[in-house]
Amino acid sequence: MPELSSTQVCKLTDLTPRQIQWADEQGIVKPLSKSRRRRYSESQAMQFYIIAQLRAKGMTLHAIRKIQPKLQNNPALSKPRFVCTNGKRVASCDGALSVIKFALGCAGPIYVIEIPNWESLNV
Repeated sequence: MPELSSTQVCKLTDLTPRQIQWADEQGIVKPLSKSRRRRYSESQAMQFYIIAQLRAKGMTLHAIRKIQPKLQNNPALSKPRFVCTNGKRVASCDGALSVIKFALGCAGPIYVIEIPNWESLNV
């Protein structure tokens, strides 16, 4: 997938343009280019998607900021089926068994996000 515009990232992640801009202003996800039109990589769009899903599941922005460095430039998160976190650890899981193994190694609640197949989406 080539570089994505803010509009395309919004369509993939269900975020508003203002939410994308806010994440840039806060240094959470920086665009590849910051000219008149912001451009993002597929992995950055994935970060936006994961953040949006974690917020929807009730994770605080403070907790998300703690795990954000683990989401950035993490090759294991390039094509996962699921992303799991307990607010401290982040794991890429390819199926139910790996999600269960992650959960067994954690104390307290975990957040599990299923990653859609973006190649099948027309953006």
